[in-house]
Amino acid sequence: ASPRRRGSGSGGEEKEAATGLGAPEDLPPRPSVSPPVQMVQRPLPTPPLPPLPPMPPRPALSSEPVGLPTADRRSIDVGAVEVLAVAADAALAAGQLLRADATGSRKAAQTPTSPGAGHDLYSECEALIRGVVQRAFPDHEFASAAPLVPSSRWTWVLEPLSWDADEVTEMTTVSIMACRDDVDANDNNSAVAAVYDPWRDELFTTVRGRGVELNGLPLRVPEPKELRNAVVGAESSADAGCSRASLRALYSLSAPAAKGVQVLANAKGLAWVACGRIDAFYALSGKGTGAGALLVREAGGFITDFDGEPWQGASAMCATSSVQLNGELREVLVQAGVKGPDQTS
Repeated sequence: ASPRRRGSGSGGEEKEAATGLGAPEDLPPRPSVSPPVQMVQRPLPTPPLPPLPPMPPRPALSSEPVGLPTADRRSIDVGAVEVLAVAADAALAAGQLLRADATGSRKAAQTPTSPGAGHDLYSECEALIRGVVQRAFPDHEFASAAPLVPSSRWTWVLEPLSWDADEVTEMTTVSIMACRDDVDANDNNSAVAAVYDPWRDELFTTVRGRGVELNGLPLRVPEPKELRNAVVGAESSADAGCSRASLRALYSLSAPAAKGVQVLANAKGLAWVACGRIDAFYALSGKGTGAGALLVREAGGFITDFDGEPWQGASAMCATSSVQLNGELREVLVQAGVKGPDQTS
C-alpha cells in the first residue's frame, strides 16, 4: 500500500473543518477598491491691497527761497546728515586716490606739510575733496584748521594727511570735519566728521548729538579700564622734539599700562579710541585732531589737555574711554616730563 501523506485523509479534513479554512475557490470575492478622491485646492478670496501713497518729491539741494531779491537770497541749510553724506563721499574718493597712487608707478616726491607744498598727492587729494564739496554746496566755506571762527554757514576743515616722507604708506588717513555755528538754541547738530582709513577700508562718521558709526554700524567706547589693563596709543610725529617727548612718555607707560603703541596718524588714533581698539591716545602737537576728537566725544569718551582742563583744539590732548583712565594717564605723562608742545624737550 502507498504511504499515507501527512495531513491527508480524514484527519486532514477534520483539521480544515476545525479552522474554517477551505480551498481557495471557496473564499469570498475581494471587494473592488474605489479610485482615490482628488482634492481640488481653490485659492481663498483676498481683499485687494490699498494703493501706496505717492512719495513726496525730494527738494533739490540748491533750492533757494522764492520771492526775495537776488542780493538777499541765502541758501537753505540742507541739514547735517546731508553734509555728512558729502563728507563721506569726499573721504572715500580721496582714499581711492591714495590707494591708486600707492599701488601704481607714481609715488609722492616730497612730504606735503601745507596745502601750498606744490603739485603733489596732498594737493590732488585736497582738490578732489574740495570739488566734491563745492559741487554739492557751492556756498560752503573752507578753513585751514580748527577751532573755527563762529559762522552761520558750514565751514569745512581738511586736516593734513599723515604719511611717510618718501611714499604713501598705511600712515595715510583722510580726515574731514565740517562745522556750523548754532543757528538757534535747540540746534545740536552743527558739526560732522568723517575719518577714512583706506588701507583697512574703515569709514568712521559722526554727527554731533547722534553718535558714531563705523561702516554704518554704531560704536560706543568699551567699559572703563584701569591703566594697568589699558592699551595706550601715542602720536607719531615728524618733529624731532615732539617725537622724543612722545617716545619718552611711551617708555614711562611700559610698566603701568598693559601695552603702548605708536599710531601713525592722530585721526586714526582717536578713531581707534572711539571704536575700542585702544583705550587711550595722547598727542602733543594737536595737529589733525579735530575730526577724531568729535568721534571720541560722540562715542562716550573723555578728552582733556595735559592739565586736565577741557580740550580746546590745536593743543596737546589726552583722549580716553573714561575719566578715571584720563587721570591715570595724565599723571604718568607729567611724571615723564611731558606737558605739551611747548615743553617737549
